[in-house]
Amino acid sequence: MRIYCSEIIDSLIYLGTLGGITVLKDNAVLKSWTTSNSKLPANWITSLLKKDKDLYIGTYGGGVAKIGGDGNFLDFKMRFEVNPNAFCYIEPFLLVGTLDNGIFLYHTISNKWYNIKNGLGSLNVTSIIDGGEYIYIGAECGLIKMPKNELERYGA
Repeated sequence: MRIYCSEIIDSLIYLGTLGGITVLKDNAVLKSWTTSNSKLPANWITSLLKKDKDLYIGTYGGGVAKIGGDGNFLDFKMRFEVNPNAFCYIEPFLLVGTLDNGIFLYHTISNKWYNIKNGLGSLNVTSIIDGGEYIYIGAECGLIKMPKNELERYGA
């Protein structure tokens, strides 16, 4: 099993793999989700990020999905490649680094998506981190330093 990412929610360990999501409890497999038994948009899971009781899931080719605290899946129905571990949460946004679409920005309160391409130098965004007043973006062309207040234009 190739594991690309992991998250812990309560006593459960979620593993993002090349073949879906595996959930562990007490060192045993509790369940596994794939495209054949869930609403996962793709089996290759590249990023996981928990926010409260929600788990955001980045996939290679299927974009982003979410498992709500109630256990229900939500497929956002946007198809793109999420780079491995290229998720960052900055209240109220989920920032998603993609292979060739720059950054997709999801406003978690309004449920709206935005696409950031300008100023990146490369549309292959491989990492994103909250650095206080700035957001540091790793891309094919190097490191980009973006003032965090630029998110205000998207309703923050």
